Amino acid sequence: MPLYASIEDTAMALGEDTLRAIADFDGDRAADNLVLERALGDASAFADNYIPQDLLPHLTDPYPEALRDAVIAIAEHRIRRRRGQATEGSKEAYSDALAWLRDLAAGKAKLNVEVPPSVAQDAGYDPMDPESESQPRIWNRTSASKVF
Repeated sequence: MPLYASIEDTAMALGEDTLRAIADFDGDRAADNLVLERALGDASAFADNYIPQDLLPHLTDPYPEALRDAVIAIAEHRIRRRRGQATEGSKEAYSDALAWLRDLAAGKAKLNVEVPPSVAQDAGYDPMDPESESQPRIWNRTSASKVF
């Protein structure tokens, strides 16, 4: 499973001092990479639940900025909450990230992902239309009244 944000991305977004303050679990005055990787992995897996399934195979590094930012916000808040250091800012960023992911799942937000033309132009398949199908229906109005 991919990490949609790296430790370096997180350090750039939050700053080294903040990262050290929230992710130094062993007291060595350095952010614990294992803690960060796990938090980013958990946040990436959480985000996967909201990403349209047809786009998942086409997500490649570098990942879309909005997705990366959402994963960082989720990971940061979860680390802070675990340590009892949640702030209004981390709560707000987490809520915003969750709202964006929900909009993504509902088709109200878009993820800038290149889908190969062969997939996007598949007969009768529109990745943004949840009722579009790439396979014919097995059960339909005609077959529903038949006994098999």
